[in-house]
Amino acid sequence: MVGKKVKFSEIRNHLRSWALVYLTIFVAVCVVVIGVWGRSIVSGCASGLCNAVRSLEWEALSAGLFGLAGGVSVVAVSRIQIREGRRAFAESQLIDVDALIRQYEIDIPRVRELVVAANWNVRPDDPRAAAAANNYLGMVEAVMPSYKLLKIVSNQYRLPESLRIMAGAVTGAAKTIQGIKFGILTPNIHSVAVENTRQLLRTLIQEMEQGLENLKVERDEHLRLLVER
Repeated sequence: MVGKKVKFSEIRNHLRSWALVYLTIFVAVCVVVIGVWGRSIVSGCASGLCNAVRSLEWEALSAGLFGLAGGVSVVAVSRIQIREGRRAFAESQLIDVDALIRQYEIDIPRVRELVVAANWNVRPDDPRAAAAANNYLGMVEAVMPSYKLLKIVSNQYRLPESLRIMAGAVTGAAKTIQGIKFGILTPNIHSVAVENTRQLLRTLIQEMEQGLENLKVERDEHLRLLVER
């Protein structure tokens, strides 16, 4: 969905920059067509419109229109360069957010692997299996090195609050996972308690993945506002 929005925005910006150039060239081509074939088409016609076609100075008019198209294209290129400059500046304002997103894209699959391993190893009424599963969950902190980046992004108050909240949601879910442990004493290792913990872990992984997608959307929207303001 985000990719489609970006592609539509690129098409819209292209048309906005080059529409007048295309229109001028189209009119110039029409003038050439009328000038070359117009007299044969209106032969035998004596109306004012037909006389205008016969007397059309199409060479001078088309030359002027093509020259105008060249001038308009220079303006279009200048506008594109200005927009690209704005985009480059806007992206420089989001360099820390982009670094955090890239790190999340590495971290989240690692956390997912650990959660899957924990859920796979745990067994109801088996304290040893629960302890082994907890060892996997204890490794989540080691594979989440993005806390420092998150702090940097969270302290950038020029960024929208919604974007900073989205950035923190992913790490918040990871911290919750770190605090979860399978019980190793009765009655905390029966099948219901184990399955509830498994489901909670799955839900938190989904929250992390959805949080990353929301962060990307929020980042792209903020970039658009910076470029178009």
